[in-house]
Parts: sequence; structure tokens; C-alpha cells
Amino acid sequence: MLVVSLLTRGNEMNCPNGHGKMFMKKVKEKITFRGHALIVPVEQYVCPECGIKAGTVKQTAEVQKAMADAYRKTVGLLTGNEIVEGKKN
Repeated sequence: MLVVSLLTRGNEMNCPNGHGKMFMKKVKEKITFRGHALIVPVEQYVCPECGIKAGTVKQTAEVQKAMADAYRKTVGLLTGNEIVEGKKN
């Protein structure tokens, strides 16, 4: 579960459960979207004590974009970047 949090100070985030500083982690997560299993890159803060995951609004937007592109690719549609490149030509 990715919790969007406003507990950031600069590049730091504190655990919403009161366990102190959380650490940035980049992983690939398996997410089911519209019945399709997708693997998407996720950058998120993780509490080393309780394991809760949290992200900023920007990180959440990046996950949503990655999910949309992975879904489009899975069902044979163009990704966002492919659409932009097609419009340039």
C-alpha cells in the first residue's frame, strides 16, 4: 500500500506511525490494473521498523504514469512517450 504523505521535510519523510525517519527505496512492484498484472517501477519511502510505504504527490503521479504506460503496452496501445514522438513526426 502506498500512502501519500505530507510529512516531508526537504528530502526526508517521517513514519506516520511515529517510528522516525523513513528511507527511499526503488523497487519494481506487481500491480493488478483492469485485470492485467503489471510490473511497474516505484520510488517510495519505507519505514525500517514497521515497513509502511509512503510517497509524495510527485512519486504517486510517477507511479500512475508508469501504470498507464505498462497497461497500454500490455494491451497493444501506444505509451505516452510513443504518442508524443508520433505527434512530432
